Amino acid sequence: IRPDEVSRVKKDIEEALGRGAKLLCGNEVAGNKGQFLLPTVLADVPRDANLMTREVFGPVVCLNSYEDEDELVRYLNTNPYPFEACLYT
Repeated sequence: IRPDEVSRVKKDIEEALGRGAKLLCGNEVAGNKGQFLLPTVLADVPRDANLMTREVFGPVVCLNSYEDEDELVRYLNTNPYPFEACLYT
């Protein structure tokens, strides 16, 4: 991706980490040109963090848990990008 996109995605990752998300892997730039962000996985990302409220266009996955199905459905109904949300049980 373009260097400015790598920078934007990394800023969103840092914003989530600063708000309590946990880094499971990634968040590093690979190669010597700084344009290849390694796949990144975060857990417990605040539901109003940039990574959760807008399209990322980067190799980032956010893992969150929900207390029950109703809580999950409420979240999905407020998410502007529900097609990016997946449910695993």
